[in-house]
Amino acid sequence: MTTSDLSAKVLSAARPVWAGSLPTGGRDPSQTVRWEESRPDGGGADVLERLVGSVSAVDQREEQRDEQRVSSGSPFEASVGFSRGVRVGDQIAIAGTAPIWPDGEVDPDPLIQARRCWEIVLAALHELGGAPADAIRTRTYLTSVDVEAAAAQAHGEIFADIRPASTMLVVAALLDPRWKVEVELDAVVARARH
Repeated sequence: MTTSDLSAKVLSAARPVWAGSLPTGGRDPSQTVRWEESRPDGGGADVLERLVGSVSAVDQREEQRDEQRVSSGSPFEASVGFSRGVRVGDQIAIAGTAPIWPDGEVDPDPLIQARRCWEIVLAALHELGGAPADAIRTRTYLTSVDVEAAAAQAHGEIFADIRPASTMLVVAALLDPRWKVEVELDAVVARARH
């Protein structure tokens, strides 16, 4: 796929969002500027093409930075454009991970959900050469304060002795209404295993 093809594909997929009006910021709506009109060239495909670069440039960057990516098989990874985990040098970032079973089902029990999230995260961490002891930060998103005890229990089962920096947040909702917990992890791989 050429850079132009990739840019056209991304731009066409994004056009409905980008083609909308910019926020008025309290100005008269009749004075609202459309995104395309705000660009000197009337478009933006050239900017997108420069930002996206070619696919081969991405491959070269990964090689130059000693970069690895892993997938958990989530259908969202390809459609949204993300990896479950990325390792650059000794740093690992594991993306937000929901409690999905291979068959797409979600157990309603928040403790089982939290354990499932961590199971997926730790598998990605291991595949990237890391271990729970390498965790430096975790984030847990909850849909209700009522599930905090279950999420904390699952977290403690893994990290009680490791004690990474950790944040738990109650959010309005996660992408699937069945999900009560979602987690993320950042790690730095110990030099002895690097």
